[in-house]
Amino acid sequence: MQLLRVERTINYHDVSTETLFPSFIWSCSIDIDPDKIKQEVYQIKKNHLSVVASNSSAYENIEGGYHSPYFSPNPQYEMNYPCIFDMIKTSEKFINKLLNDHIRVDREVDKISFWALINKPYDYNMMHVHPHTDLIGVYYASLPKKSGNMVVIRDDSFSVTNLGVQFAREISAEQGKLYVLPANLFHFVQPNLSGDERISIALNITVKNSKNAKSRPVFKVD
Repeated sequence: MQLLRVERTINYHDVSTETLFPSFIWSCSIDIDPDKIKQEVYQIKKNHLSVVASNSSAYENIEGGYHSPYFSPNPQYEMNYPCIFDMIKTSEKFINKLLNDHIRVDREVDKISFWALINKPYDYNMMHVHPHTDLIGVYYASLPKKSGNMVVIRDDSFSVTNLGVQFAREISAEQGKLYVLPANLFHFVQPNLSGDERISIALNITVKNSKNAKSRPVFKVD
């Protein structure tokens, strides 16, 4: 007996799909010698005591890595740390281009503040988020092998579903590169398991309406 192939009727139509709440990680290599920025970070450490923030250590009763005070744009700082400020100026150009080309919003960088981080072996940064800012950036001046990656966390109920949606993203960073992401994303930095120091500059970036902005645009990613 020959079986007849029966094609089932599809009883739905007007199909559409939309991705909600998109996010991003932007990165670029910056044409500045990271060793020069590294030396300026050591100068910051020499001039300023460490503050307590997300810095911690895997060893009990040992202070975590160096976390400098927060610096805002200042002519004196720019004179003392010219390579860091060149990196920040380049970061501003990069971010403005991506705001326009990727998200397509009428926004531009308003202010960038920064701080320096030095994580010696077994230091790490606890999970945290950056309030009262729009974007965060991390530039790596020194990144030995096994010195720990930044991990970005999606902090919602998708983490407990069976949909296979990724809710943690480990960023395999490179020395001399800048990484930019939304400030509302939770993130942490893994312990430094190398025998050397991981050195970075962190940025808080606020944005404002660009000159041509007419209204608050809708966040839309290609």
